[in-house]
Amino acid sequence: MEFYPQKSFYIIYIFAIIGLLSYGWLGAPANVQNIIIFYVIFLGLPSLFIFFIDLFTAKKFEQIDTITIDNPEDGSLDEITGITLPPQNQLITGIILAGLLALQIMRTGLGIVSAPQFTVFEGNFGNSLLSGSVGIIENLFFFGVIYAILRANIINITGNRLAAFIIAMAIGTAIFVGYHTFRYASSEIALVSVALFAILSITLAEFTNSLIIADILHFTNNFLITSGFAAGAVAVSILF
Repeated sequence: MEFYPQKSFYIIYIFAIIGLLSYGWLGAPANVQNIIIFYVIFLGLPSLFIFFIDLFTAKKFEQIDTITIDNPEDGSLDEITGITLPPQNQLITGIILAGLLALQIMRTGLGIVSAPQFTVFEGNFGNSLLSGSVGIIENLFFFGVIYAILRANIINITGNRLAAFIIAMAIGTAIFVGYHTFRYASSEIALVSVALFAILSITLAEFTNSLIIADILHFTNNFLITSGFAAGAVAVSILF
């Protein structure tokens, strides 16, 4: 992985998110502290550790790869169409899609995926901000690290990027769904929704070579659910 200048902004805002979650931990009840510890210690910091290994030892560890905000010319969109979507355009696209998602959530009362509820701050805004932030941590761990590593290793084996994309997406989606079974184990529709969200996020990451759009959508989903705009989370009802 080569250093792409805009990647520095991603690093800063991931550290800011971890800082926000750590601040929330200070005044949270014990059960909420455990949730925050899980996201920071088991998802966030390991993801950053792997990211820095990838950044500084790329020539030594070809089996390790990550996606954060990387050169769009290395994305599948450029490879297939010759068209690149720079980070600033990804940001605009993400905001537009998030607006459409927000309208659908408010119309249907359903989000895409479930969002953790926090009771740290007195108002909904701070708690919803924490919930949106952990969505970004999940994206980094599952789509920016796990999917990227799977894809890199499958490319090394097959030499085919399309095959690697499809196989890594299938495995990455299964892992993401497995992670959510503790909450959705009794709801097949909800698990299908989680799978659809993973497929969407991985596809966006693969084509744009960044997590910008996926992060905006996940943050919007979590923020609105915990703000009281949605009573549940079933992507099937939103997408179809």
